[in-house]
Amino acid sequence: MLLKSPLMFGGNMPDNDEFTLSLLTNAEVLAVNQDSRNNRELRARDGLIVWAADVPESKDKYVALINTRDSGPTEVEIAWSELGLSGTCGVRDLWAKKDLGSFRDKFAAELPAHGAGLYRLKIRGQAPSCLSPD
Repeated sequence: MLLKSPLMFGGNMPDNDEFTLSLLTNAEVLAVNQDSRNNRELRARDGLIVWAADVPESKDKYVALINTRDSGPTEVEIAWSELGLSGTCGVRDLWAKKDLGSFRDKFAAELPAHGAGLYRLKIRGQAPSCLSPD
């Protein structure tokens, strides 16, 4: 997801279902893997993990929310302050290729056990915008 490594897949490519193929060929997700910068874990606590990365040539941020718990669903949250941001940000679900709307001060996703979500925060200069500290 947000780890800078070669994309690896274990499986028989001709036998992939449509969903798996859509994940492996999703240009927005591949951009996170291939082009993101400053990839870092922000928090890992009680089986809930938050990673972030910068979008090159943009103020936007990538965020991964991960639920490693054996039970679920569980809400995993990222506060804009953890990224040095405030205000209202647009959030896009990269796996679903869908804009989720505007969120003030934070975003949370309900994730199943061992589930994850990958998002792009739209920041300044794009409606809606977040405020960064510069």
